[in-house]
Amino acid sequence: MTLVLRFQLQPSLSGSSLGGSFDLQYPSPSNQIAGLKVLLIDDDEINLVVARKLLEKIGCTVSSLPSGSGFMNSVGPTSTSFQLVVVNLEMAQVNPLDVASRIRQYRSAHWPLVMAMTSEQNVWEKCAQSGINGVLKKPLVLQEVKDELTRILQNT
Repeated sequence: MTLVLRFQLQPSLSGSSLGGSFDLQYPSPSNQIAGLKVLLIDDDEINLVVARKLLEKIGCTVSSLPSGSGFMNSVGPTSTSFQLVVVNLEMAQVNPLDVASRIRQYRSAHWPLVMAMTSEQNVWEKCAQSGINGVLKKPLVLQEVKDELTRILQNT
């Protein structure tokens, strides 16, 4: 098994390569994202580790489940303590779209939001019909995760 991580270097915004550019290149997490309570559901341990690290890097508090089956059995009107649920669309044991629909049954106001992770193309329509607020394309890239989170938080 091979794990591939993609990193992108960003040019300095300060115009100088000496001192001060780190803060401009890597700003602190958005106030909307910092402290966001996230439940990550994925049956692939490598995906769980990578997604957790990226979400924590942008300021989220992350809990995880190794499959959607435990979540499906425990979800109910009083189990929505998370603000965001990120679910892998490529899980084998549970249909992730069913997980999203189940969350929608018990959500309060706009919480929790649901995001899908997938390497599939052209899934937005299918996800939107299931009540999924956003889609993260794999392999996950830090800036893309932050941008998509910011987008869905602004739209709620």
